[in-house]
Amino acid sequence: MKSLIFSAFAVFVTSMVFGFTVTDVSARQRYPWNNIVDVDFNIGEALPTDTFRIEVKASYAGGDQVLEARTFLSEPVVKAGKGRVTWAIEEDYPNLKAEDVKVAVTVMPFTSLTPVYMVIDLSEGADAKSYNVRYTTKEPVHTPKANDVCKTTQMWLRRIKGDGSMFTMGGKDVPSDGNNSFYAKITKDYYIGIFETTQQQWYQINGNWPSYMSNVTWRATRPLDNFCPKLLFNQNKYLWPDDKELASSSLLKKLRDKTGLKTLNLPTDAQWQFAACAGASGTDYYLNPEGSQYERSEIARNLKSAGGGAAAYGDGLCDADKGSACVGTYKPNAFGLYDMIGNVMEDCLDPYVPIASLKAYLIEKGYVFPVENYEGIPRDDAKALNSNKHHITSRGGNFEQTNITLWIRTGSYQNYAGDNPPCARGIRFCVTCE
Repeated sequence: MKSLIFSAFAVFVTSMVFGFTVTDVSARQRYPWNNIVDVDFNIGEALPTDTFRIEVKASYAGGDQVLEARTFLSEPVVKAGKGRVTWAIEEDYPNLKAEDVKVAVTVMPFTSLTPVYMVIDLSEGADAKSYNVRYTTKEPVHTPKANDVCKTTQMWLRRIKGDGSMFTMGGKDVPSDGNNSFYAKITKDYYIGIFETTQQQWYQINGNWPSYMSNVTWRATRPLDNFCPKLLFNQNKYLWPDDKELASSSLLKKLRDKTGLKTLNLPTDAQWQFAACAGASGTDYYLNPEGSQYERSEIARNLKSAGGGAAAYGDGLCDADKGSACVGTYKPNAFGLYDMIGNVMEDCLDPYVPIASLKAYLIEKGYVFPVENYEGIPRDDAKALNSNKHHITSRGGNFEQTNITLWIRTGSYQNYAGDNPPCARGIRFCVTCE
C-alpha cells in the first residue's frame, strides 16, 4: 500500500437538520506508509459537550471501488471542534494498492442507539504480553449457538452514552415514599460487554476452565458460571469503593496492563441497571423494536426451559438446550446487549445492600436524587446494613429462577479463600470513558 495517495473531500451534514457542520476533512497515511490512515476534520456549530459518531468511506478507480472503514485504532466518537480518527486500513483491506483515493467523513450525533464497539483481541491467549484493542461501528458477526470469534477469541463491548437521563434503581415503579425505587443518573459514557464473558474468553485470559457447565462441545460460548471475586482481584478482601487500587498480582491489573484500559473493571450496579433497561425503566423485560415487551421466552432461559429440576445443573455436562444458554441465544435489548436477564447472575462492583435499606441510607446521608454515577456505599456501612456480612451485588437472575425480571438484585457472598460451589454467577466487563 506504499503507493496509496489520498485526496479527501467532505460530506457536509446540513446544519438545518443536525445543527452542526463538517469541514476541513483530510486523510493522510501515517509515515512511513504503514497502512494506518489519520482522518482529520472539524465539527462546527455544536456545543463543546456534544459527542458525535464518525463514519469513514473511501473510493478509488474513479469512484467505482468503494471502501468502508470497519477498524479504527482510536475511538470513532469525538466532541465538537478539531478531531481525528485513525483507520487501520490494512485490517479491513489487506494488501490494498490504489491511487486517487477520496475519503468521505459522515458525522452523526452519538447516542446509545448508534452502535460503537470496542474489540479486545484475546487470540494470543493467557501468555500474551498485550492484547490489541480496536474500535468499530459495525456489529459483530454473531450466530446463536455458534463459536463466533466475537464470543471466543475476541471480546466485544458496546459504548453506552451517559447522557444524564434519570432511570430507576430498585424497581420499575416511579419512585415515591411508598416504594423502594429511587432515581439515578449516569453522566460518563462507558463500554459494557455485549455478551456475558464466555468460558472460552476466560480461558484466553487465564488459561483455565473453572466453570461448572463443562461439556467440551458447548462450553466455549457458555458463560463463565463459577465466578468469585478472588478469580479476578486476587486479594483477601475487596475494598471497592473505599479503596480502588488493585493488587499488582491480580488478573484485573494484568488485563489493564495488557490492554492499556485503565478503567477496565466490572460494571457498577448503576451502570449494569442502565444498560440492562436500555433507557426504559418502567418495564419488567426488554422492549422489542416496536416498543412492546418481548415475551420472556424470547429473551431468557429459566428453570423450565433450562431442563427443569436437577436437570438444570445435572452433572454439569449439559447440552445446548439444558443448563445455562450459549450467550446470545435469545433476543438482545435495545442497546444490543444479550443475556442481561435469565442466564447467569452477574457480579457488579458494589457492596450489596438490600434495596429498602439502601434507599433509607441514601436519604439519611443526604444524597441528592437522582444519585449521580452511583458506585456503592462504604463497605463497613454496607456490611452493617446486610446482616453484618460482606456481599457483592449480583444482577440479572439466572436460569434456576422461574420468575425472572430486569429487577432481580441480590447479594453474593465474597469467597476469597477458595473456589465457590456451583452458583450460576458470571461477569461481563466494563470500561468507563475518562
